[in-house]
Amino acid sequence: MNTENKELIKLLEIKSNYSSAFDYNIKNISAYLSGYNYSQREAGYIPVDPFSKNLFFNRLDSYIRNYYHINMTASMYSIINFFTENNEDAFHNFYEAIDIVLNQSLESYVQSIKDNAAYVLVFPNKSDKVDLNRLVDLLQKIKERPGMYLGEKSLTKLSWFLTGYLVSEAEVYENMKPNYIVGSFEQYLNKEYGYCNKKWNKILDFHQITEANKFDTFFNELSKYKELLKKSAK
Repeated sequence: MNTENKELIKLLEIKSNYSSAFDYNIKNISAYLSGYNYSQREAGYIPVDPFSKNLFFNRLDSYIRNYYHINMTASMYSIINFFTENNEDAFHNFYEAIDIVLNQSLESYVQSIKDNAAYVLVFPNKSDKVDLNRLVDLLQKIKERPGMYLGEKSLTKLSWFLTGYLVSEAEVYENMKPNYIVGSFEQYLNKEYGYCNKKWNKILDFHQITEANKFDTFFNELSKYKELLKKSAK
């Protein structure tokens, strides 16, 4: 499977099978794909940024900009969200734009992608070594420059970014479940806040008001957790 098709396939998979899981919100989809692609690029499966080099996404971006008469610098997700009243309408408008561009430009090539919308990537040369330091380094980069990776300080976007990242990691590495890395931190948060088996993002979402506060609380709790690990290792 050509690497430049993978993001389009993921988008079609989401539409076919996971629309409600993403709350019909293209901001969540954007963050998820950003995390997924980050891991794919680290593993060497995506040599370039598909949004800047991929023919289909260039055409999709141009179509959306022309449709809404926008020349300013903004992502296609942000453009649709700005001109749409609610998340679900934005979701449907986004996928309508995808269908239009697919039908306009890629013909039989596109049909082969549509036929494989439920395709699950399996790489021939997987590694069995999960490098947790890469995730630690990534989180530090996100903490320092959230705008670069997420567009803003947002726990929701961070959660979806990490979900996409870990889904890709599970494809790249043998015998790894997507929640493998965050599992112990999630247990720590449950104990810290007096819960049992709650998702880490749900806990922080419940106890903070703004997305920026939730984002900051995540990294504060992560720092505390790291200190506990250091003490227990002594």
